[in-house]
Amino acid sequence: GIGLEVAKMLNEYAFMKMNANRIGLGVSALNIRAVKCYLDAGYKFEGVFKDAIYTAGDYHDTYRMAITRDGWEKWRNRIDK
Repeated sequence: GIGLEVAKMLNEYAFMKMNANRIGLGVSALNIRAVKCYLDAGYKFEGVFKDAIYTAGDYHDTYRMAITRDGWEKWRNRIDK
């Protein structure tokens, strides 16, 4: 979908144009589509913040995810083949 395309463009811009070494993010565990999108874009889970946000009358977890330059290059080479 469009989210994956945006994540791929962001990764390429950050690593190729800005010379970043790592991109990190936090995402609500309730946002299953976003989590899948980030995984599909090569991001890895780094941790869980238990009950970190209060939404819809209850506490919910957030995930910490990241991708490194090395991880992105491996992901990109795998996708290009």
